[in-house]
Amino acid sequence: MTIGGGLNEPRDVLGVAVWALLNHPQQLAQVVADPALFPLTFEEAVRWVAPIGMYPRETTKSTVLDGIQLPRGAHLGVVIGAANRDPKVFADPESFNINREKKPHLAFGGGNHFCAGTWVARASVAGVALPDLFRELPGLRLDPERPAVDAGWVFRGMTDLPVTWDSNSASQLSI
Repeated sequence: MTIGGGLNEPRDVLGVAVWALLNHPQQLAQVVADPALFPLTFEEAVRWVAPIGMYPRETTKSTVLDGIQLPRGAHLGVVIGAANRDPKVFADPESFNINREKKPHLAFGGGNHFCAGTWVARASVAGVALPDLFRELPGLRLDPERPAVDAGWVFRGMTDLPVTWDSNSASQLSI
């Protein structure tokens, strides 16, 4: 679990954050000008497209949820993506916006099930990978010839992120 969670979710958050910034050049310009904004980018990326979209859970006792009686042991799928886009909590929740009012999200779960790797993911993606990527690949941009593809329901992220950047050679990379 540590290896999978330590590789897959940070990779997915990184891909989504890059995709979002490349689609929002004004926000990209903000974070490139002020790298202290990369943590805000990370938090908005995990709120916008949580790398895990559904958590399986089981009721520990009989309970009523929104008028529905659930017996002890009922199997549930808690859809985090819906919670992180609740318009009662987040203004314009479908949009990626690093400048939105900061509010708690459920991308890392909560309570007993809060992700133990949260701080490592924040440090590695927001503190290292995002700033290094945009510093080392000047002019990074989406490839206009090939669309980016995001997918997944339980595990979510970019399955294809074709990009180009400025360099001495006409390099291309698909992240």
